[in-house]
Amino acid sequence: MQVAIASGGIIQNIIEAASVPAAQELFPHLEVFGAAGVGIGWIFNGSEWHPPALPEAPSGFPTLTRKQLRNGLLSIGVTSADVEAHITAIADPLDREAAMIDWQDTQTYERTYPLVDEIAAAMSLPPEQVDALWMWSAGQ
Repeated sequence: MQVAIASGGIIQNIIEAASVPAAQELFPHLEVFGAAGVGIGWIFNGSEWHPPALPEAPSGFPTLTRKQLRNGLLSIGVTSADVEAHITAIADPLDREAAMIDWQDTQTYERTYPLVDEIAAAMSLPPEQVDALWMWSAGQ
């Protein structure tokens, strides 16, 4: 069964476990819940789960082509192989495949595209650097 591991009422991870009590034995210092219908980042308000708030969309960012995005990443030393290694490490097979399709098959990207922030987090790129790199890449 899928079990949600939370800290401070925010789901940090989803794992496979025999049961919630079995997972609680493995993670006694964290909150453990059944994971039906929830995901990483969901918030427990004491009585029910809520999805995380969507980040506020940055304004004034142009659309990037696949080439512009990849060249921008390459300009700071992040290769396509680096991104694919991160995607390959995604635990859930459906999420992993969806991310790989997004990476390999999307032709244009908006700054608000979820994969952009996932790649940035995986590569330890702060939002300000991503924003600056985005604008630089638009001119390439």
